[in-house]
Parts: sequence; C-alpha cells; structure tokens
Amino acid sequence: MKKFLLILLLLLTACGASTPEATPTTLRVQYTAAARPWLAPLQDCATDQAATLLLEPRSADFFDPVADLAMRIGEPAAFPGPAYRVGEEEIVLVVHPQNPVSLLDRATGLGLQVTTDVATNLLMGLVSDTIGCRTSSVTPTVLRDAAHLIELGAPLREVYERGLNRHSFTSIRYWGAGLGRLERDHGLVWAELTLDDRRRVGYPGPDDADLINLMSSIDGADVTVIFVEQADDRTKVSWRARDGINVARVAGLFGGGGHEQASGAMVSGRLEDVKRIVLDATRKAMQAAARGEA
Repeated sequence: MKKFLLILLLLLTACGASTPEATPTTLRVQYTAAARPWLAPLQDCATDQAATLLLEPRSADFFDPVADLAMRIGEPAAFPGPAYRVGEEEIVLVVHPQNPVSLLDRATGLGLQVTTDVATNLLMGLVSDTIGCRTSSVTPTVLRDAAHLIELGAPLREVYERGLNRHSFTSIRYWGAGLGRLERDHGLVWAELTLDDRRRVGYPGPDDADLINLMSSIDGADVTVIFVEQADDRTKVSWRARDGINVARVAGLFGGGGHEQASGAMVSGRLEDVKRIVLDATRKAMQAAARGEA
C-alpha cells in the first residue's frame, strides 16, 4: 500500500498542486499499457486541480518530448528524462518544466518516509529538468526544494555527475555526427541528426542525447535548434533560447510546447522540409523579440 501511495505522491507532484498557476489547463499525458492502472488516481488529481487530461497510449520505446507527463512501468531501453525508481518498479515522469518538486511535506501527512533513494531520484529530476537550475523556471522555491532534498540525504555532486556531466561513449559519437553539421545564421544555431547517424553509432533512442544542451552553450547563440529524423516520416525538434525569446510559442505553432527557454515538438514531414519551415518560424520569432514584440 505504501508503494502505491508513494507512486501516487509522485503523480500528485507532477500535477503541481502547490503551484497551480504554472500548470497547463490541459495536461498531455502519455503512458504505456503497464501504467494504465495509475490513470485513475491521476485523473482524480487532475479533477482536483481543474485540469483536463489528454491521454495518449504509447509503446514502451517511444515517447514524444513535449508531453507534460510520461508514465511507464518497467525498465526503459532509453529515455532522455528523469526516472523515479520505486523498489523493483520504475515510473518515468516528464514533469511540466515550470512545476518544481513541491509536495515533499505531503509525504508526512500520508505517513510516508521520504528515503534517501527517493530524495536522490527527485533531486535528479529537478536538476535534469532545469539543466542544473539554469532555466528561467528556477525560483527560490525550487532552490529551497533542492536544499530540502539534500538535507534528506540526496548527494548533489553525484546527481550532477550522473544527470548532467556523464555521457555514454555511444552518445558522444552520436553528438559528433550532429556537430559535423552545425550551422549558424547570426544568433540562430542549428544541427541535425539522421536515422543513418543513429544506426551507424548504435544509439538506441529517438532523441538527440542532450546535444541541444551542449549547443546552447555556444557563445553568441540566442536560439539553438536541433532536428532529429524519425522512422515514421516525422522530425523531432528541440529549441533552447536565451531570456527574452519565447520558443514555446514557436513550438506551439507545430503542436508542441514547453517553457519559454526550452521547448520541443514532433513535426510531420521530411527532415529537410521540416528544417525549412521551423527555421523560418524561429527567425520570425527572433525578429519579433528584437522589436520588443515577444
């Protein structure tokens, strides 16, 4: 029973009850068949928060990057987001990036003990979701949450190493393919990764292995975009931006979303076609921001 309540606590955390102003009116939820039993408590949580759930079943090996919440029970082959581990089961959550971990005090009310392992995994989610507390969604509340998790025994240095600084040999080789195609147009920087790149180096996932975060560190880059070709004639697009440029609006034009400085979308179409229309829309957003219209 406690395992169920602990998983439910994590679902409630994803809903962000203590920060309702940051929670989208509609939450896009993707889940595997094994996670279906958890939909009912999640629906109850959404009802309490006056939120609407858009439920999308997914296979175990593919989740869109723009979901507000991704639910999967079992060991994933590859997934570019935080994993919260409970015993021998694993539930993977991608939390809306403007909702910090905030319901730790509810654990006491439920009679649950937030162990060091739980605190460590929650801190891993917080650190990875905010790219090391560097996004605009980081508030004093987020930092207090992080401090509380550290007080509970979460090892900050280890979390940073595992979550941000360590990458597999295959991931770095995969990066090389994308960096070899790096392009720049004033403050706009972009790159692409193809299906052939993935097969050649043996990278298992449909994502960019966090290459976008490396690209966003380029001096003078106001917006960075990466295009990842998918097997079903779609292209996964990720944006990063400096303060003052809202790439969530650009992502929204293509059915995606996120927050102002980090967003994503899955766009139907061939890689070259998607690149052309996405870069055009991104340039227009940058020009609008320069005019003070963003």
